Amino acid sequence: MTMLPPARSAELPLLMRAAEILLSAATDERQVLARATDVLGDQFGYDMRYILLYDAERDELHVGAASGEHSDNDALPLYRAKADHGLTGACVRTRGVVNVGDVTRDPRYIAVVPACRSEICVPIVARDVVLG
Repeated sequence: MTMLPPARSAELPLLMRAAEILLSAATDERQVLARATDVLGDQFGYDMRYILLYDAERDELHVGAASGEHSDNDALPLYRAKADHGLTGACVRTRGVVNVGDVTRDPRYIAVVPACRSEICVPIVARDVVLG
């Protein structure tokens, strides 16, 4: 068993709660995605939360769920972007976390929400398949 560093061990209860919530809703994809965006706000404090799903056939990302600030934008459900563009595309391609503190300084950033100043993208991968 690997021990977490003290700073990271404080996050463990939050991660366990997030996993519990998601597992309880695992029979309904829409519910899982909605709960996941809620957890990101409730447990981690993110104002804007979007889960982008990866469509491998089209090599595109599209919004699977959104909550928080600006999630009521009518254009949001129609959003699609090629997976080789932007910060989210970099996340999909590298299968790694992309964390940008000031999006105005990163040429990969695609401005969708003018109020956005920072962004973190975390890949969703299951059985070596990128889901989002």
